Amino acid sequence: MSLDFLNLFLEEAEEQLDLLEKLLLELEETGSQEVLDAIFRVAHTLKGSAACVGLKQVSEFAHKMENLLDRLRRSEVPLSPNICSLLLQGRDVLRSLVRAAREGDPEVILEEAAVVGKSFEHTIKGSLDGETPGAFRLVVEVRLDPASSMKEARAFVLLKRLEEVGNVEASIPEAEDLLRGGISPERVTAIVNTEISEEDIRGCLAGYPDVLSVDIMYAVEFDCQNWESCRQKAEALSASGKRVALKLEREKVRLDAEALKRLAAAALKGYSIYATDPFFQGILNRMTFYRT
Repeated sequence: MSLDFLNLFLEEAEEQLDLLEKLLLELEETGSQEVLDAIFRVAHTLKGSAACVGLKQVSEFAHKMENLLDRLRRSEVPLSPNICSLLLQGRDVLRSLVRAAREGDPEVILEEAAVVGKSFEHTIKGSLDGETPGAFRLVVEVRLDPASSMKEARAFVLLKRLEEVGNVEASIPEAEDLLRGGISPERVTAIVNTEISEEDIRGCLAGYPDVLSVDIMYAVEFDCQNWESCRQKAEALSASGKRVALKLEREKVRLDAEALKRLAAAALKGYSIYATDPFFQGILNRMTFYRT
């Protein structure tokens, strides 16, 4: 394929991506079937055109996005705000892949393309298996290299990356504290509501420099008033191979003898216990549970 055809594709792709952004924002507002059909046609055009000029990465990613859009058009996957957000991430990846092809450095964006592409596939599979696509509430803990001189900047970048894959409900430290400076964290902990799978989040973060480990747990609110429901949810997650973290919230927890007994039982089952409230953080730092 001649270079002229490649340049023509790159120019037209930028126009198609601008249109895609406009349509996706309109879809987010209206949920219109007509807009969804138009988005599908843009993805289909990009897939075919990229294949014709030999841009395999662009074509394959557009194909994965097209598959999800087709399921949405046929109502096999229900449209939701989280899926609209995922499609917007897909638009960003497509734009980066096209620009990387222009600049001759496609490797830069391939990792992110793999993560978002898997999210497309996971969303489709979940619906076909009868699952309801929805957000996981995850506790993501990233340990940084203590010897790094860039811990503050790295922690900020990691938090911003998590904001791209979901809603960061809380974090320690917070992004604003990192911007103010004066701290050099060796650990970043965030509570994230996301539709992205645990494996994809780990893959997304583990490749950054200075990251020693990424630990992910599924959050369950500790609620003494509804303890049986809390216990059943935690045990179901644990039985499916998930790691569980119980979240303490001041409004829902009275630390009396019964609560301490249940916290001890949960800790001995291997569940983590965490809090974002400074009061509860201080208490947890002083608590030790012993098996008798």
